[in-house]
Amino acid sequence: MTVTAHSEQPPVEDEQIQEVDVELDGGDQVIDDEGDAGDAVATKKKKKKRGKKKSAGVKAKGSKLPPFRGVSGFTDSYVECGQTEPPTIPVARLFAAGSFPVGEIQEHPGDFNTYRTTSEEKRALERAEEDLYDTVRYASEVHRHVRKFAQSFMKPGIKLIDMCTQLEKKNRELVEEAGLARGIGFQQPAHSTTSRRITRPTPIDFGTQVNGRIIDSAFTVAFDPQFDPLLEAARMATEEGIKHAGIDARLGDIGAAIQEVMESEVTIDGKTYPVKSIRNLNGHSIGPYQIHAGKSVPIVKGGDNTKMEEGEIFAIETFGSTGRGFVVEEGECSHYAKTFDAPHVPLRLPRAKNLLRHITRTFGTLPFCRRWLEREDGGSATINPKGAKQEKYLMALKNLVDNDLVTAYPALADVKGSYTAQYEHTIILRPTCKEILRTSTAQADSHPNQDQEVETMTAVAQTEKPPVKDEQIEEHEEEADDDDDVMEGNGDAGAAGASKKKKKKKRSKKKSAGNKTKGSKLPPFRGVTGFTDSYVECGQTEPPTIPVAKLFAAGSFPVGEIQEHPGDFNTYRTTSEEKRALERAEEDLYDKVRYASEVHRHVRKFAQGLMKPGVKLIDLCTQLENKNRELVEEAGFARGIGFPTGCSLNHVAAHYTPNTGDNTVLSYGDVMKIDFGTQVDGRIIDSAFTVAFDPQFDPLLEAARMATEEGIKHAGIDARLGDIGAAIQEVMESEVTIDGKTYPVKSIRNLNGHSIGPYQIHAGKSVPIVKGGDNTKMEEGEIFAIETFGSTGRGFVVEEGECSHYAKTFDAPHVPLRLPRAKNLLRHITRTFGTLPFCRRWLEREDGGSATINPKGAKQEKYLMALKNLVDNGIVTAYPPLVDIKGSYTAQYEHTIILRPTCKEILSRGDDY
Repeated sequence: MTVTAHSEQPPVEDEQIQEVDVELDGGDQVIDDEGDAGDAVATKKKKKKRGKKKSAGVKAKGSKLPPFRGVSGFTDSYVECGQTEPPTIPVARLFAAGSFPVGEIQEHPGDFNTYRTTSEEKRALERAEEDLYDTVRYASEVHRHVRKFAQSFMKPGIKLIDMCTQLEKKNRELVEEAGLARGIGFQQPAHSTTSRRITRPTPIDFGTQVNGRIIDSAFTVAFDPQFDPLLEAARMATEEGIKHAGIDARLGDIGAAIQEVMESEVTIDGKTYPVKSIRNLNGHSIGPYQIHAGKSVPIVKGGDNTKMEEGEIFAIETFGSTGRGFVVEEGECSHYAKTFDAPHVPLRLPRAKNLLRHITRTFGTLPFCRRWLEREDGGSATINPKGAKQEKYLMALKNLVDNDLVTAYPALADVKGSYTAQYEHTIILRPTCKEILRTSTAQADSHPNQDQEVETMTAVAQTEKPPVKDEQIEEHEEEADDDDDVMEGNGDAGAAGASKKKKKKKRSKKKSAGNKTKGSKLPPFRGVTGFTDSYVECGQTEPPTIPVAKLFAAGSFPVGEIQEHPGDFNTYRTTSEEKRALERAEEDLYDKVRYASEVHRHVRKFAQGLMKPGVKLIDLCTQLENKNRELVEEAGFARGIGFPTGCSLNHVAAHYTPNTGDNTVLSYGDVMKIDFGTQVDGRIIDSAFTVAFDPQFDPLLEAARMATEEGIKHAGIDARLGDIGAAIQEVMESEVTIDGKTYPVKSIRNLNGHSIGPYQIHAGKSVPIVKGGDNTKMEEGEIFAIETFGSTGRGFVVEEGECSHYAKTFDAPHVPLRLPRAKNLLRHITRTFGTLPFCRRWLEREDGGSATINPKGAKQEKYLMALKNLVDNGIVTAYPPLVDIKGSYTAQYEHTIILRPTCKEILSRGDDY
């Protein structure tokens, strides 16, 4: 083994540094885990160097070199921005809001992206996301300060558990930990926090999060120069991955580029080993409180052709190994996280219930480790100021893992005796460029200093893995929003993140011929669960292009969720032969509503993949409605859209869709209600959900979702509408903390659910969402839309704003019209929409709203006066936007149910809500 006795510094500017200290610990022998003595380390004496006199405005960029190989720069470079050494000042106090350092800027690859750098439209989209960019830059700067501090004490012989404790403590201090609003993104390093000492190349991987925006970055520590080629291969492979990443870049192409750079050789102890990419570990996209947000960036060739998209955040990371290039689970587990898509499981063990409550309150779905549970504060001093240390919890933790409520992530290891290296950076795909969130206030630390002081080391590098759910999925990221998260007040954002882990292929049982994948793409927002491409399970393409009727034989559309009618007086229905006979007579009706429901699920899943900050609402609605027409095979009144797409924002509760020329853009801080319908032979499926990106809105969304579930639970044959309203209100009334202020969540008392008839979206009965409603009963055979609206405002809406929604009045009187334009418009509305709702955008389409009814075109022009005349005469009804007080936020969830003689069927139910 070759040992160099001297070290060269990275370039140092004379004007800024007069004295450089590169003295390292020397003369001490290091005893590894087997008791063997390591090589002695030589010492270089301090040397004064004359330089030019510094100007008053120039700050020192640091002077202390890291005591190991694998990074460059100075460990105290943070002093340039006014930080102390060691760092003690919270990073937010060193920078004015919005002034955190910008990361390294690179252009998106591909000639088709060159226009982005000068596009005013793309710049406008970026200006709308400045809050997001400031948040991730804040977390990035904290990460740099913390890792620089930690690099200074990563020396031979240090215990990993001591290193982790110091690093995590400094992370909490510099980010000013505030529960789920700011803190540690995930534990470190590399799935192992044991009492071992650093004795071989060791990847250091940890995270920092601000408002759920996680910065995930890693580097490798080594002391012996013979490992330099291994470290350099991993570092250069990561740089190559970053170079090829960008908007519309294919993940498979990035993996191929990474593998090409990674494959090399390294000589260790006189023997040459090939350096391989670890093929079952990957980079990944990152979402709010979600370390793995749906997309995986392979590090070998042969990955899929999924594209990166504008606005996404990715961790580009690579793993090089001298072993077989494949990892397996091994050793005692320390990493855990609440499962994102955890089912509701009734727990019997009181200790398990208490532990789950503690995990949800303290960590949400962010990863945690056992050491944190055993802290006096149970993992967070701000959330548990009076202490919450967990004791005798292992059996309870195992119970949660066994019930899939918590996922365990054991260490992942290659063959014994091999060495691994890892480098990782977080990037954000801005509309005009990609920003690598790594630029430091001084020199970068991601380039190995190949000639630094050397100390001989030997330790195992460990990595992490994701769980594999179901037998149908062999390669899978642990994601999907967890609708069981418990949201706390006091300003803490709701948690929604996934465990810090790496993707791992796992052998599963042999799949039967009928088993199909259940999808893999997570929605880019909060408020729903499941995968946006789950329709592939039934043979649909991604994106969906096959009309739904061609995927199912007639009469075989999926049955909705079945629930019994409430009340002991209804129990006989489940076994009554008379009621079953009545149902058999209605199979044709059931098939139609199930057909419309399945189309609705496919369309909304498709649309969920489009709902990202920066999208124009008019573009979103147009794409959703076009897909609705395509998948239902629009055929005039026989099949088509049930009503215009509502995309009401914030204090606007309902009845808003963009008119032509409305360029409203969806922003990160918006709360949007998506409400649209599909109809088959006039049978309308009406279903809605809420979109939000900021976790502080989670309690509001959850209140509305749970209130809708309560309404469905109490609905049924002979159920009184007033009783349903009282039950909904009781669940809805809660609190939400937004921007540090707590608001009551109220039911909007003048909005309701409703019965649905053929070609009639409101068929006569209203389902209140507050107590005090009438005692009218639901009846056998009726179809209802059970919908609830929660608000942080006054809980009362008024009509306000430009109208977009209209419908021909169902029982319109005969009125002689004088205006020819009004007569023509009424004929067009009657022929094209009947009594189904429509919007102004549809009138302005080339086909006037329906290509099948008007194949030669029927675009309406200069029609506003005629439309007003029809409204004034009571022939057409206008439905302006309904708004609560400005500055408030509203949420909505809705499902369509049918009261069958034997049971109630929730037709629009999906795995998303």
